[in-house]
Amino acid sequence: MADTRRGLVEKLKDLPVFRTLSPRDLETLAGRLGRRVVEKGETLLQEGQTCDRFLIVVEGRLNILKTSTEGREKIVAELWPRQHFGLAEIITGRRSNATIEATERSVVLTLSKEDFVQTLLDSPQMCFKLMQVMAGTIMDLSDQIQEVSFERVSVRLARLLVSLADREGAPSAGRLVVRHRYSHQEMGRWLGASRETITRMLKRFRDLGLVATEHRQLVVLDRKGLLSTIERGGLEDEPEGLD
Repeated sequence: MADTRRGLVEKLKDLPVFRTLSPRDLETLAGRLGRRVVEKGETLLQEGQTCDRFLIVVEGRLNILKTSTEGREKIVAELWPRQHFGLAEIITGRRSNATIEATERSVVLTLSKEDFVQTLLDSPQMCFKLMQVMAGTIMDLSDQIQEVSFERVSVRLARLLVSLADREGAPSAGRLVVRHRYSHQEMGRWLGASRETITRMLKRFRDLGLVATEHRQLVVLDRKGLLSTIERGGLEDEPEGLD
């Protein structure tokens, strides 16, 4: 049991929002954590639902989804190990503005709203760190809104492919093989575009020698070419605006 507790303390220390806590406070916090296994496809939190838990991802991968006024779901972010969700909802008392869905079997640590608020009240340093984290999140969301509003689909897709290659690409013969198998529908949900548009744009990228698909896995052949596509503002014969 002691080894488990020490392991939880180490996980908490890895999160920027908890790094200012003393070892004693981290021990206390670790004792309040719950653990939940989330199966692939399972919804951990629904948009509009009351969020009464702070969530910390330990294993696996989860999507953060938003639903547009037209009813289309868009993936706005991913949650990976050492990332968390629920700060804004707990602080403001608002319902969740996003859905959390597991894309593979995942393990999540949970902390009740009451325990989280008490930790904040006991640690002014943590409150300041929390403000920094939330401010960064707001700036990231602002950038995403600008991308969806003004950028062509080819630019958004090229940026996504570069990000995936950098984050989870396995080098192979001068190429980068993206480890996770992303469906066209999933990428469309990321970018606010239809599955058909993503399929069509990936074909264009394959014809240009920028990417390939092998065993349902994306392979980035020309990262510099994708960056050049971003810098040029997309493909020349592509219409501007949203899908």
